[in-house]
Amino acid sequence: MYKLVLSVLIVLCATFLGNSFALKLSMRRKTLNMIVSAISRMKTLICFGSFEITRVVNQCFCSEEFDLLCINNLDPDTSYSEAFSQQVQNISKKFALNDADKELLVSFGSELGTTDISGQVAHAELYQNLFLERLSEAKEQETVKSRLYKVLGFSLGCAVSLIIA
Repeated sequence: MYKLVLSVLIVLCATFLGNSFALKLSMRRKTLNMIVSAISRMKTLICFGSFEITRVVNQCFCSEEFDLLCINNLDPDTSYSEAFSQQVQNISKKFALNDADKELLVSFGSELGTTDISGQVAHAELYQNLFLERLSEAKEQETVKSRLYKVLGFSLGCAVSLIIA
């Protein structure tokens, strides 16, 4: 009886683990999609709104449904690019961004507000295209690996439970 309960728990835990890996892939895709749309909104605000860059970033990256970057309380001694990179390093794991995504986001934020409007729009377009490439890569990884993680978790749980029983 104990072996049966233990076997069921092992299968459930391994299946949960596989599903959590698949969920991370899905969350990364969603986050990259939201970053691309936020950069698109930034381009519009830079062109047609005369806001400072911290306000533009907060409006695009810090909302109730997408609170990726909130740069509200800037220390007077901290430059904008330093504050941006600190916020990127403190991004929650729930967004499932990898280190390369974070580095790209830091390089995007380091040049914001340093040129005129046309330069900022060109900068935003460049990084929007770079994030679109990452998004297509994330979509491909999700379609290929998501089902694999789910099946692999369940199979591993079944194999371990068979060895125990």
